[in-house]
Amino acid sequence: MVGAGTNNSRLADILRKLASYYTKEDKTILLIRLAQGLLYMGKGMLSIQPYYNERFLLSKVGMAGLITFLVSLLDINVTLLGKNHFFMYFLSLAMYPKSLFVVQIYLFS
Repeated sequence: MVGAGTNNSRLADILRKLASYYTKEDKTILLIRLAQGLLYMGKGMLSIQPYYNERFLLSKVGMAGLITFLVSLLDINVTLLGKNHFFMYFLSLAMYPKSLFVVQIYLFS
């Protein structure tokens, strides 16, 4: 969670080595792949934070999503590795783009 969206090369190297070591264990490799996906999250274009406008306003919905996901990690065998794997979707409540590209298309009739 700390390295989410940072694209940190040292952390990526550690996760790659862990993935090659735990190739036979399904549950462990799932968690490693989840961590890799969070690390690369849009190659740095997305970040997980419960704030708007550079830490000016707190988003209660984003904070609730982060807390829900972190509490679900307390018993990971039942939640993420069990039937409640959809708790990962609560992270999307706190995802914000670091830069926004607006494309405007003019349609002429």
